[in-house]
Amino acid sequence: MVASMVVLLSAGSAFAAENLSYNYAEASYVDAEFDNGPDGDGVSIFGVGEVGRQFHIFGGYETLEFDGGLLGDADYDPLMAGSGYHRDLGERATFYGRASYVDVDVDTIIGSGSDDGFGLTAGVRGLLAPKWEVAAELAYVDLSDIGDDTTFTLRGLYNMTENFSFGLGYRTSDNIDAFSASLRFYWGKN
Repeated sequence: MVASMVVLLSAGSAFAAENLSYNYAEASYVDAEFDNGPDGDGVSIFGVGEVGRQFHIFGGYETLEFDGGLLGDADYDPLMAGSGYHRDLGERATFYGRASYVDVDVDTIIGSGSDDGFGLTAGVRGLLAPKWEVAAELAYVDLSDIGDDTTFTLRGLYNMTENFSFGLGYRTSDNIDAFSASLRFYWGKN
């Protein structure tokens, strides 16, 4: 799926990949559900800042509250920070890769704990039309005690203005599926 998206977005057009800014802040509402388990919701914030022409730094925090399940109510709070590289793929798309430090806090009725590790992400962003952006991403996280997980994310954004976008997303991993609705603010856009 990612490969076909790259081919579609790499075809020539009147749009420039430089319109895909790596200077933005995003706030999202997240609705998540464990496979055969509790569901929950929460919010996430994520920001990216360009450092030079092809590099960026980023950070994000999510807080999800799950209701019920075997362990009663639970809170899941991952935090990440890192750096990335992005490169144009033709005139309408960019590839990006990221490496991050990840810290996760979990609270349940039987106790709480935290774990940390690293994350690696590869993705593609592209313009389907001047106001429509799509993205696909594959992320791998390896935590010291909890273990590892791979997540696939699809996202679509509608650029309401030059500085504001509304987006919908879906992500799936080994144990959890999540839908999101987000508002993104851009600055320093070309």
